[in-house]
Amino acid sequence: MKKANPEAGFKEMSNLLATKWKTITAEEKKPYEEKYQTEKEAYLKIVGHEKREHEAMRLLEDEQSKRQL
Repeated sequence: MKKANPEAGFKEMSNLLATKWKTITAEEKKPYEEKYQTEKEAYLKIVGHEKREHEAMRLLEDEQSKRQL
């Protein structure tokens, strides 16, 4: 798409891609949607893990500050 429209800015390119996405079949969209789901699941695992680590550190810090009182 970029090769066909080298002068297109971000907004124009987004519009061109959105128009193209609307015209392709569900079968053509399938590999992209599957990749999206796979990457989304991996991202959510990472975010969930980081959130649990952050919460554990906060609890540890709270416990340590209570001991110092």
